[in-house]
Amino acid sequence: MSIHKLSILIPAYNEENTIHLILERVKEVELPKGIVKEIVIVNDCSKDKTIEKVEAYIAQNTEMDIRLFHKRTIKEKARQSTGRLKNVQAII
Repeated sequence: MSIHKLSILIPAYNEENTIHLILERVKEVELPKGIVKEIVIVNDCSKDKTIEKVEAYIAQNTEMDIRLFHKRTIKEKARQSTGRLKNVQAII
């Protein structure tokens, strides 16, 4: 089994002052040839401008694969998917 993508999960709660620093550090990491980064940011109901900062970073770094999710959205989707998950043998 060969790995082609590395998913990097970043939880974020009220990180408006630091999220760009975290993303810059992740951007600087060099991976072995053939492996690409996927950055998944999960906003945990931030009350500051974390979402706006992430969206601005995504707009300025279109070459990066960055996805922004919101905790509430994930919970809602999980509830909607419950019926479909009954036949799943394993979740990794």
